[in-house]
Amino acid sequence: YLAVDPNAPAIEMLQRTKNDVLLFLVTAQGALLIVTLLISIFISHRIAGPLYKLGKFFQEAKSGNLKQDLHFRKSDYFKELAVSYNDMAHGLRSILDKNLMGMSKAISRIEQATAHADPEGRRALDEALAALREARDQIPH
Repeated sequence: YLAVDPNAPAIEMLQRTKNDVLLFLVTAQGALLIVTLLISIFISHRIAGPLYKLGKFFQEAKSGNLKQDLHFRKSDYFKELAVSYNDMAHGLRSILDKNLMGMSKAISRIEQATAHADPEGRRALDEALAALREARDQIPH
């Protein structure tokens, strides 16, 4: 301990400086906390938004809706997921379209064959036609 008068002007100046520095540090820490919170909210939206939208598109695909392409905002993360989803949806749509076309051709051929079939064969062809039409109608267009 120094043998200094506690009421000396130098001690008062040091006390004021200490208080000013403490106030600055508390204010700076509060400001940095606010900035950190804002940045984390911004970044989490750039992550959570695309994942939420991707989930919605998977629900739509599950229902058979593959017609809409997935796009994220310019600043979002995971753009490669949107590209992959769109590639998958296009591929599935292509397969479904080919299957629909094949089913339609098969239905036409069976309808033509039905006209020339005997009654027993006609009944079997009608059953096959009904099953094929039902399967075709369940495929989303």
